[in-house]
Amino acid sequence: MDDGTGGTVNVTAQVQGGELRGLLDMRDVETQGLIDQLDRLAAGLMGQVNGVHLQGLGLDGSSGNLFFETLTPTVVTGSQNLGTGVVTATNASPSTVTVDKFQIRFTGAGTFDLFNLTTNQVTGSFAFAAGVPLNIANGLAVTITGAPVAGDTADISISEDAAMNMALSSTVLNNTDKIAAGLTGTGDGQNALDISNLQNSLVFSSGAFTPGTGTATFDDFYNSLVSGLGAGSRSSETILKQQEGVMLQLNSQRESISGVSLDEEMINLIKFQQAYAASARMVTVVEEMFDVLIRI
Repeated sequence: MDDGTGGTVNVTAQVQGGELRGLLDMRDVETQGLIDQLDRLAAGLMGQVNGVHLQGLGLDGSSGNLFFETLTPTVVTGSQNLGTGVVTATNASPSTVTVDKFQIRFTGAGTFDLFNLTTNQVTGSFAFAAGVPLNIANGLAVTITGAPVAGDTADISISEDAAMNMALSSTVLNNTDKIAAGLTGTGDGQNALDISNLQNSLVFSSGAFTPGTGTATFDDFYNSLVSGLGAGSRSSETILKQQEGVMLQLNSQRESISGVSLDEEMINLIKFQQAYAASARMVTVVEEMFDVLIRI
């Protein structure tokens, strides 16, 4: 909103209801939540495929090649930070890096707590030296410079826009002989089968990516995402119909008290007209009786 002095004011938080609030929630909460889940699905799939692909052999006998491009972490510093700390993140292990989202919460000039935004849990406390890389979660490494103060934050994600940025590695793209389909020898196809079997691997638990200890597969996670969207849509439609019914009842009650019915008013008009005509006839009869009495 224009503040009248050449600047602008963000009034999003002040919109508390109505259709506009619904549209904002759809943009910032519902849709963003679905995109986040889809990104974590894509990032998890890329990491798991890369992990298996690294163990195989290509037709040219090469090994140790990634199938998908390495995802680059994103860092968003808190808008209310008071210190001068700068956080950079790197993906030091494309095959094991976690796809959960994290927040660094500084507790001092050289310490911070790591909060998992996906599971809503504190995963550890760390001490750091300025400019020295520090592994915080399965290959997700950070380097902190400057002077952060207690209360400063930084959000870190390896899965941000992963679904949109998913791409084959340039090594494989430029030479398909480097696709590691074999395991014990070139062309045996065992590694390709191992990659295919990832479809049934248990890698998710309650939305968090936990390969090796999970309770849900990639298919389970995706089906949950789609069914959740459908259930949410159906629930919204049901609530909408209920609220429309309530609104109809309230409008009917209001109209019964203050509304005007043309049919009812026309009936009253005819009734009053007939009553007026009857009264006029009565006056005429009385007048004629007086005339008779006067003449007598």
